[in-house]
Amino acid sequence: QGKDVTPENYLNVITGNGAAMEGIGSGRVLNSTDKDRVFLNFADHGAPGLIAFPSKYLYATDLLNALRTMKTNKLYSQLVYYLEACESGSMFQNLASDLDIYAVTAANAKESSWGYYCGAEAVVKGKNIGSCLGDLFSISWMEDTENNPSTDSLTVQFERVKRRTSMSHVCKFGDFTFAGEPIQDFLGKHDISERDDEEILSKAIDSRDIKLYYLIDRNSRENSEDTFAELNKEIFMRKRYDQIFSVIRKFHKRIPTAEDTDFECYKDLIETFENACGKFTEYGLQYLRSFYDICSAEDIKKTAVKNTVIALCQDVFTA
Repeated sequence: QGKDVTPENYLNVITGNGAAMEGIGSGRVLNSTDKDRVFLNFADHGAPGLIAFPSKYLYATDLLNALRTMKTNKLYSQLVYYLEACESGSMFQNLASDLDIYAVTAANAKESSWGYYCGAEAVVKGKNIGSCLGDLFSISWMEDTENNPSTDSLTVQFERVKRRTSMSHVCKFGDFTFAGEPIQDFLGKHDISERDDEEILSKAIDSRDIKLYYLIDRNSRENSEDTFAELNKEIFMRKRYDQIFSVIRKFHKRIPTAEDTDFECYKDLIETFENACGKFTEYGLQYLRSFYDICSAEDIKKTAVKNTVIALCQDVFTA
């Protein structure tokens, strides 16, 4: 159930913490051993140093600690992790190369990922789902897996997926020593699909703009007062974020884009914002780069930033 989809539960599942999962969902956790190869795939929204769950965020430091726990607890011999999210490369920048983990991300640490099969194409059983059916990176690796021999190596797949994912920079991290092993060692054997490995012809949509694109498309088709009102609401929300962070950016305009940050400070600024303004929207997540960079600098007065955030939220979001 949705309420169970939390960072805490996710980390308990992948680290094999069955006691913590009793009575939650199916209660199942990873029960692999150091004789097993493990494949993990995650797809959702993201921002520098975090990936989004329905109500909370999973931060890079916590994910990397969990992966190290998996290694310590001997839950795999080799682990492959595919991650689809905006700025997903930021999650593995500090992934150690001695953990037997090979990670591939949809984007680097500074760019969006892209939705695919959106708008009128996002229809399931006659109903538009109001989002996209997939993401360019995820669709690329899944269709590549279907359309090519399972004996192809992880490296071969990476190069093909990298070429197909033309709107962002697919990246790899960690241990590359086993990247020459066949895909089937991690995803199992399969028959090649009868469909040709064609270029994806759908239109790519920046993940930050998927909701706006859907609302514009819906309003153009239905042209009602309700659809127009909801579209206007989205546009005004985006303007509020633009307005707030045009001020916040003044705090870090001379700071170079950070490779790492103080995560306690980062979490604190995000919590301060969400307590005052409400939870970040998909569009708003792009502005977390400001907080990430601010928290990387020692000479910025973080208290002044927090006070400014609160004041701006009161002025802009309650206007």
